[in-house]
Amino acid sequence: MRPPGRARPGPRGAGNRARLDTDIIAHGGPSVEPLAVSAAESARLAGVSRRHWTSLEARGLTPAAVRLGKRKVWVLATLRRWLELGAPSRERFEQIEREEGGRR
Repeated sequence: MRPPGRARPGPRGAGNRARLDTDIIAHGGPSVEPLAVSAAESARLAGVSRRHWTSLEARGLTPAAVRLGKRKVWVLATLRRWLELGAPSRERFEQIEREEGGRR
């Protein structure tokens, strides 16, 4: 029996994907930062809801996603850079990246 106040463990399978390093550290495991994150995690990092993130993506206002099989993920370094630049549109972000490509 679980002690009072402890949450039930989640179901096994797709919902239990790898956690970010902060969650892993909290649970005593190794600290490994992911290279890419899901839409839900991208939204969390940007400070918006998953629904709003999906809307922004559909309008071309997020960095381009990368496909890993059927999954869509966002490269963490790209997300950080996009946020550092003030979250420009995808078109503007890609233009900036092309212009600065030789200078970095």
